[in-house]
Amino acid sequence: MNPDLLYDYRRQVSVALTACLLASAIVLPMQSLMRKHRDSEPPKQPPLTVELVAPEPPKPVPQTVAEARPQPQEKPPPSPRQPPPVAQPVRQEAVVPAETAPAPVQAETRPAVAAPAAKPVESPAHEVPQAPPPVVANLQADQRYEAVLRNYIESRKSYPTGRQVALEKPEGTAHMCLRLNRKGSLIEASMQGSSGSGLLDQAARRLLAGLSYPPFEEMAFRGQDEHEFCVHLKYEAPQG
Repeated sequence: MNPDLLYDYRRQVSVALTACLLASAIVLPMQSLMRKHRDSEPPKQPPLTVELVAPEPPKPVPQTVAEARPQPQEKPPPSPRQPPPVAQPVRQEAVVPAETAPAPVQAETRPAVAAPAAKPVESPAHEVPQAPPPVVANLQADQRYEAVLRNYIESRKSYPTGRQVALEKPEGTAHMCLRLNRKGSLIEASMQGSSGSGLLDQAARRLLAGLSYPPFEEMAFRGQDEHEFCVHLKYEAPQG
């Protein structure tokens, strides 16, 4: 055999063995490290899944025939009977003879005392003024005075004079009212309605203000210190 070939063969075998040893020296530690690392990691847990389920409605409980029927009410226990009352013996009192019985004591009668009579209520010292008697009106006397007053005013009335009156010749009725006291004095004269002419109205005012009126009769307008009268003064233009 050629020595060179043998040498080459040995050299290749030694190289292969050396490579195997190196590989085993490197791979084995790596495998142990990887195994330790895998063992040290915690196991992975699967994800939790929660499912919501609606609760089922309660099922009606069927009533039995015994429950459906009304149960009879329990009667209260009878009260214990009370024993009948025992008749007690009646004690008889001793009867005292009429001769030895004491006489009844009569109640002392006292004369009745009369209640004091109520004192009459004394009237006050001053006397209450009595109201004056009602005044009785005399209608005839009132009407008689009014007729006298109107005739008196009418007799003193005259148509006014003057140039303007002669030119215009106004006509109309002045409604006048006058207030007199019982002596016949004029208190107030006022016009209630115009005659339509200022000349006639002025003449009516002058007439009532310048007259002297008669006093009231004693029976006329009794109870009145003054009275109001109303008259109608009619003025007509003279003819011719």
